[in-house]
Amino acid sequence: MMKSKKLVPLGLIFIVLLFFLNGKLRQVWYDWFPVGNEYGQAFNETRNSIGVLELPDDWTTSDNAYEFKTWRPEGASNIRTMKTVRIENDTIVAEIDYLKNDIYTMQIKYSYLIDTPWEIKIQYEDNDLSLSKSQADSVLAVWGVR
Repeated sequence: MMKSKKLVPLGLIFIVLLFFLNGKLRQVWYDWFPVGNEYGQAFNETRNSIGVLELPDDWTTSDNAYEFKTWRPEGASNIRTMKTVRIENDTIVAEIDYLKNDIYTMQIKYSYLIDTPWEIKIQYEDNDLSLSKSQADSVLAVWGVR
């Protein structure tokens, strides 16, 4: 009889905590166990196999979000400035690489869940151009990225 009397208050405390945490419970879980780490440098082999730019070993993130995670180089980068990974239901959905030189800015987006995964744009002053994957690879080679 003594055990059940102790369990009732613990159960009530647990229910009250769940009630107060309601929408925050998922964020608390991902703060402690961020799924985005699975799609960090450990995911580079998959990126390489499909032609997506790898995440450099020396890039870091301070994001604990469960939907987006952004990595940046420590200090100044010559061309590559940032990589953002989007995650839904613990699965990678898309990632965008941001690159910039003295004249151009380029965004390379790869969507994992659609038939035409590449969306690549290059900007120069007020002009936006869409590039094919092979055109983007040529630009990256000239910039010394590949």
